[in-house]
Amino acid sequence: MYRTHRGTWPRFDVPLFLATVLVAVFGLAMVRSAVGTSVGLQGSVERQAVFLVLGLVVSLVVATVDYRLITGSAVILYGLGLAGLLAVLVIGAIQHGGQRWIPIGGFTYQPSETMKIVLAVALAQYLGPRMAEPWRFRYLVFSGVILAVPVLLIYAQPDLGTAIVLLVVWAVVIFVAGVKMWHLGVLALAGLAVSPLIWLQLEPYMQDRVLTLLQPDSNPDAAFISEQALIAIGAGSIWGQGYGAGSQSQLHFLRVRHTDFIFSVIGEELGFVGSVLVLALVAFICLRLLRIAQGAPDGAGRLLATGVAAIIGFQTVVNVGMNLGVLPVTGLPLPFISVGGSAVLAQFLGIGLAQSVAARRT
Repeated sequence: MYRTHRGTWPRFDVPLFLATVLVAVFGLAMVRSAVGTSVGLQGSVERQAVFLVLGLVVSLVVATVDYRLITGSAVILYGLGLAGLLAVLVIGAIQHGGQRWIPIGGFTYQPSETMKIVLAVALAQYLGPRMAEPWRFRYLVFSGVILAVPVLLIYAQPDLGTAIVLLVVWAVVIFVAGVKMWHLGVLALAGLAVSPLIWLQLEPYMQDRVLTLLQPDSNPDAAFISEQALIAIGAGSIWGQGYGAGSQSQLHFLRVRHTDFIFSVIGEELGFVGSVLVLALVAFICLRLLRIAQGAPDGAGRLLATGVAAIIGFQTVVNVGMNLGVLPVTGLPLPFISVGGSAVLAQFLGIGLAQSVAARRT
């Protein structure tokens, strides 16, 4: 029997909620510092604040809904998610070299962000009930089909970074679901075998980003962005140059500093200490999500909370890695901090789903 909404709040994960709000408010403050007096970025803080409030409302509302009602609607949600991705390819707006957004009024909506959560829901619904059974190879195949369709549509936008996020979510979920190690070995060997073909199929700018990481001299203009990020982080030293006082960010040497390279702004202005504190908060959020997964009342709840943790954790690692120059530059935002209405709403939606699992744990 599903637990009614009256049973939600006594089991609500307050530490997770407070940590999420704290990171989001901190992110809003850093966005304010990053945009500064940039004429073209005016209004970014206000818009981000609106989406943060909406995200909190969505999170709280979803927490009151039994997650089993949501996973039970996985087929419908998955279909709507694919419809959104198809709509992008037909009527989507082209920005920053990609066709990834649908204009809605004065805002834009990025369906691929929501698809991350939808994939976690779909995989949880399919694999969760099967965790009590011996793992079968067909589970791997069918879950791979569930993954492949949105991945191909997202890559066509083109958006390799988000496609990889979906791949990682799938890999983490099937691992927790009990996939056999020799199945993973076969996948790994197959991946190595087709990797040259995949490389040849990548867009030129995607190849450039990888080559620039390995050989910065091959593309000085592209390497300039990463170099400025490293300069900013290095200039912050231990305690930072002070809030709103970072030379790289305030003098606009650091590009896309309110989105992709917001972590460099944090490193420059708040230093090593500030950077570690914010990463510790994000790590705490992921640990709370895994704790919820461990105490979930069923397999679907466990996989759902795990999938949300994978999304937040992986995107944080990639965003910080590219800011530090150890990973190729991607468009993946720093969760709850980078500017992006669709991303913030999707992240809070994921937290709300995890809270729903927590409210019904045994």
